[in-house]
Amino acid sequence: MEREKKYRDLGVKMIMGFEIMYREDNKRSRRNGRAVELTHEDLAKDKDYLVYLDNLERAGWFGKEIKGSAGYQVQEKKAEDAWRDLQAEQ
Repeated sequence: MEREKKYRDLGVKMIMGFEIMYREDNKRSRRNGRAVELTHEDLAKDKDYLVYLDNLERAGWFGKEIKGSAGYQVQEKKAEDAWRDLQAEQ
């Protein structure tokens, strides 16, 4: 039991370290002038954004909407806006 707690704590610390490194890299990129407003087409090519969309889809964000339908596009736009807000914060 104590050993599991030790490994769990170590795992959490490692994840937090990676999160901090990721955020710092994004901040550095923005300072170097690489942060620009991404278009829908740009996001469609962004690997991280596509993983984000896939995770939302698996979590049920789009409900029973078919990809490309009007309802799907409304949800996708909300997800896109949230993604941009998250990227601006980092």
